[in-house]
Amino acid sequence: MKSTPLTADIVRTIVREELERALNIVAAPEVTVDANELARILNVSTDTVYRMARTSDIPGHKLGQWRLWPSEVRAHISRPRDPWQQSNRSRARKRIT
Repeated sequence: MKSTPLTADIVRTIVREELERALNIVAAPEVTVDANELARILNVSTDTVYRMARTSDIPGHKLGQWRLWPSEVRAHISRPRDPWQQSNRSRARKRIT
């Protein structure tokens, strides 16, 4: 059996499908979840969710602890990206000239 290489588009599609499937389990899409729950939904580590929230890669608010809306995360992940756009992480770094 010949395997196809995983490209960014294939991975993004797989993540989007898994996220949509996982978010259908949540009773109300407007209910906030914490970083641990979102990490379980996205199948990533909790540290990754914290880093993505801190750098604004996913939308969320810190009210004592990070609160995230799965519907906003789904919309944010599924929007088209400009391949030439500077990353939030790079934009946040100080430039020394």
